[in-house]
Amino acid sequence: MILHNKLPQRLRFYYGWYIVAVAFLAAAVDVGFLGYIFGLFLKPMGGDLGWSRSEMSIGATVGTIGSGVLGLIVGPLVDKYGSRVIMVVGGG
Repeated sequence: MILHNKLPQRLRFYYGWYIVAVAFLAAAVDVGFLGYIFGLFLKPMGGDLGWSRSEMSIGATVGTIGSGVLGLIVGPLVDKYGSRVIMVVGGG
């Protein structure tokens, strides 16, 4: 009997590359928002919030630095407890 469902070992795609691709796309979207699109929303958001341009930029900077610091904390927790627990805690 011939199994058509199994691919030869050399044709399989390593699963880790899917994770790398998704992380790359997520980072590209984040950089695109803070780098290019954020400038389009700077005046309207600042007007609605009553913030100046410098206050809006400081807010974006604090958010970026906060994400970097939290990444150092959340990363080991995901390794220890798994991503499901962290997602439930973060979403709750």
